[in-house]
Amino acid sequence: MSLFNIISDYIVGPCFRNITSNDKTIYLTFDDGPNSYCTPKVLDLLNKHNAKATFFIVGNNIRENMNVFNRILEDGHSIGNHSIDHSTTIFFKGKTALSKWINQGENIIAKYSGGASVGFRPPVGIRTPELRLIMKQKSEKPIMWQHRYYDTKRDFTNEIWIRRFHRIKSGDIILLHDTHKQADVFLASLDSFIQKLNEDGFQLKAISNINPI
Repeated sequence: MSLFNIISDYIVGPCFRNITSNDKTIYLTFDDGPNSYCTPKVLDLLNKHNAKATFFIVGNNIRENMNVFNRILEDGHSIGNHSIDHSTTIFFKGKTALSKWINQGENIIAKYSGGASVGFRPPVGIRTPELRLIMKQKSEKPIMWQHRYYDTKRDFTNEIWIRRFHRIKSGDIILLHDTHKQADVFLASLDSFIQKLNEDGFQLKAISNINPI
């Protein structure tokens, strides 16, 4: 673990960046959906490779995309809580408001899926001392990531992931997004990325049952 992560975890609490596994496993995660324009294309690609992933969904997106949400579940992927509305200002409104907001996201997932999410991932990765207290009370740790490619800020190209591919280790959690409106470059690179992971012997699995700590 990097010195930055050690210091960060000391201040704002522990989190999951990877998951210990007896197999050679990678955990792809997709944030901010579901939607009708990109999520189905990501699901098609995952099916092509017989790969499973975890979708950290924004609760308010579920009602307008019920068919897509149901397909995520039917295809064998898992659901994470990425809040009710992807707010970032809520983290600075106090512990009570923050706790209520996290629960709102969890409750809407339970309402439409019939079960709990695999865990909470804060929007933009924000963690605060208040979030640390809430997670401790829940006996949980937020689910973060070991690798991110800033794919909402720049194109996710083969060049980008190839440059850092050697850093990927078994059990690592990888952050991407299923919100690309012009998705051709993203999907083509994701296709190559998954193929390379498979060629190197990695299994792509959905996250499940890592909380409580």
